[in-house]
Amino acid sequence: MRMKNQSTSYKRYSLFACFFTLLILVAPLASADTDWEKDMGLSGLLFSIEGTGLTSDVAYSGDGNMLAIVTTDEVIVVNATTRQIIQEIDPGDEPYSVKFSADNSQLFVGLKSQFLSNPSTLIYNVSNWEFAGQTEKGRNVAVISANPLTNYFIQPSDSYGILEYNSSNTTNPTNTYETTFTEDLSCLEYDSTATNFIVGSKDGNTNVISVETGDKLYEDSSYFTEGYTIIDCGISPAKDYMAWLVSGIGDNFLNIKTYPAGNFVQSMSISGDAVAIKWTHEGKLLHIATNYNGGTIETYSAENWMLVDKTYLGHRVTDFDYNTNLVEIAVTSGSKYTAIYANDWQSPLYDENIAGANDLDGDFIPNNLDLDIDGDGVENSWDVNCGGDTASSCSLVPDVNSIRKIMITVDNSVVRVRDTIQFNAQYSSILRELASGSESIDGRISQVENSRVSNAVCQNINTQDLINSWAGRISVQGRYIVNTGDYFCDGLIDLKDYSHDSKYEGRVVLSWSITYNLNGSVERPYNITVAQPPAFVAGVVEELIPMYPVWLNIEDVQTGKGWDIQPVYKDSEPLSLFMAAPEVQELPSWIEILNYVEQNAILLGIVFSVLLLSIIILIRSRNRISLVSEEERQEEENRKAIASGTDDVSQGPPSTLGRSRFNAEMKQDDGPYNAPEKRLRKTPPGFDRSKINQKRLIEQEVYTDYDYEEYGEEPRSRRMRKGEKRDDWDYQKDSRYWSKGKFTDYDGVRRRKVSDSEGQVKVRKVKAVKVEEIPKKKRR
Repeated sequence: MRMKNQSTSYKRYSLFACFFTLLILVAPLASADTDWEKDMGLSGLLFSIEGTGLTSDVAYSGDGNMLAIVTTDEVIVVNATTRQIIQEIDPGDEPYSVKFSADNSQLFVGLKSQFLSNPSTLIYNVSNWEFAGQTEKGRNVAVISANPLTNYFIQPSDSYGILEYNSSNTTNPTNTYETTFTEDLSCLEYDSTATNFIVGSKDGNTNVISVETGDKLYEDSSYFTEGYTIIDCGISPAKDYMAWLVSGIGDNFLNIKTYPAGNFVQSMSISGDAVAIKWTHEGKLLHIATNYNGGTIETYSAENWMLVDKTYLGHRVTDFDYNTNLVEIAVTSGSKYTAIYANDWQSPLYDENIAGANDLDGDFIPNNLDLDIDGDGVENSWDVNCGGDTASSCSLVPDVNSIRKIMITVDNSVVRVRDTIQFNAQYSSILRELASGSESIDGRISQVENSRVSNAVCQNINTQDLINSWAGRISVQGRYIVNTGDYFCDGLIDLKDYSHDSKYEGRVVLSWSITYNLNGSVERPYNITVAQPPAFVAGVVEELIPMYPVWLNIEDVQTGKGWDIQPVYKDSEPLSLFMAAPEVQELPSWIEILNYVEQNAILLGIVFSVLLLSIIILIRSRNRISLVSEEERQEEENRKAIASGTDDVSQGPPSTLGRSRFNAEMKQDDGPYNAPEKRLRKTPPGFDRSKINQKRLIEQEVYTDYDYEEYGEEPRSRRMRKGEKRDDWDYQKDSRYWSKGKFTDYDGVRRRKVSDSEGQVKVRKVKAVKVEEIPKKKRR
């Protein structure tokens, strides 16, 4: 064992200079020319049925055949090709990290090692998964790096240093490298030739140390003691660059410098909570995992440090690793599930040349090996409720409500395709669990978490490939598509707040639509031809959702006619369907009237309002309330008749009120009462004024009430309606004043007797009233 005592020199940088550099040199987003596989969608979910631990670390073997996953209580080893669990390891302590040896023969498991008596790293042989050894020194082994050329590996020591071991002999470390770190190690990695290694600490310090001499070749302490932390670090396989993530106040930063000199190359701000970095493709690409906006993996080109691609996760990420051989990414989520993202993974049972009769659901897996033969998302062992004669035949009869549904609608010059696919019940439950921990681990799915997972699935789909795949499969007679198509993703349906009474019975649904424009409106009737629906394109979760059979629905929106065909299998011939013209029927007259009213509702409303208002005004004018009493109104009519000379004398003389108004008007208009003759009342024929004057000379007696005993009836009123004439009018009888109550306040008034001659008028003598003269005031 060789001790390496190293002197350290700290180079201090001002925080202001760092931020200024980041603002100027941050790389713009653009594409780069690489061999990177874009549009990687969710392709699988790995988990242990018995295990309950939460995933924290993940690592592929060098040949890409195995994947090791660390949970809080065990290590799970998965066959990367078949995605089947091949081993579950219980280390007896909480595992922190995992790494395969360079020759893929051994697996190193780093432990928490809270006490010094506990082992720090366990070694297992991959061939039989037997325990092969352990290290006694070191603790909190959260990082392990395997020598790319030998079976050596390095791990943290007890005092923030580094220990190097030979996996064949772990009794004592081969080398010990002392550092000046004050906190635990956060990253540790050999370069591609095992000449040097890079190490970072949670105290913000980063070193490059020589494996042979233990000398410190480079040290970056610009964030040391400033409240910053090194999250992860790594060396490019090409040995030209090194990079490390820094977390602290504000955003996270990515520093890129030359290796091993440490000359400045690039520095950029990373949005969100950065988690890990990974160099791939011989150092041409650098991947960064963050928890920004629900979790993303950003890929940058080492040629110009521009953004190449983003893989959207929609859930939390604690660690990730890239499999170069299978072109896939494994992501631990902080739950019991590890998500796999790929776009061309195929099951080992996949047979591209299989006949359609032996592959009912079109997944290229023989029926005898397929867990879901009919493609309705229900495994054969549970598919027993189909209404068939025997339960065993249900696995061959798909539930049409659970299969992929494609709806094609024609609306004059527009053709729209909607594709709806369903996750099975198991994967639907997993998606909900992943979504519930995207923002906060509370077991509930908020609206934000629902949107994150839904958008992640939509954004990973290669939309242009999807549009192109459908464009040549729909043909309308006499028309052709003139645009490239408009794509819209509805996202995941029933992910949040589902109930067992929902339409899909708790199954999560993915739906999108494409709209094409035709060169003109269709002329009905017409024929429409639909070829075999295309398979899923890159980015679609093909492995989790059955592709066939299909429920095909074709409809003409204007006529309401269409076809409903189900199920349609992958080997079905193209369908040529006839869309009939709308039936012309003579509508009843009352329907035509309703249609006319509906079409001219505004005009008819205006006409009706005007008529109604006119009627109301007419009625109100005829029934208006007069402020003049009926008696005054009648007197006014009589006055006008007298003035015009058209009154009927036989109807009796005008009343006192009428004479008063008449005389007043005459005086007002023409001066004194003896005005011109044209203003006076004309003498009716046969009227002798001398007899009237003679009667006035006779002393008359005033009767104060009407004598019922003499006449036996009430007097008749001389007031009549306008234009009415009375021939039987008696001036003496009918014009007398009478009082129904026979009340009088005159004393000494004689009542008229029956013996009195009829028609003789008697009046009571009234003494003249002496008016007392008021003495005039004397003038002083």
